[in-house]
Amino acid sequence: MAVIERDSDAIATTTLLRAPAAIIAGAYVVGLVIGESARPLSADPLSIGFYACTALVLLPFVLPSRWFDRAPALLNAWLVAGAAIATARAAFMAGWLFPRLPLTSWLTKLLFDLVLVAALWIAAIATRRSGQAQ
Repeated sequence: MAVIERDSDAIATTTLLRAPAAIIAGAYVVGLVIGESARPLSADPLSIGFYACTALVLLPFVLPSRWFDRAPALLNAWLVAGAAIATARAAFMAGWLFPRLPLTSWLTKLLFDLVLVAALWIAAIATRRSGQAQ
């Protein structure tokens, strides 16, 4: 197996740009678990499919960077797809929640979603560019 030498500055930059996305993905999962455990007993539990879809979208953002050396095209496509799904969800939720929330609550939700989606896209693009630079 051949060892590929990588520029340490490129690795550091990619890691730095992926870190916020990993933190956001981890915080989303923690929030999901806390929210599910704090739900009223009368509420329906979330399905296993919901958890599986969440893991499918967020998993590439928390994978170690060295895994991207083994199958860069697959993992880069997975990152871009995850960011695209998160963007579509944020857009849908913004439209769906607009008539249901007061304006200040809706703007706060919109701002947090924009920050989340921006961090995911930065991570996806940084990892893709790092792979192309090799």
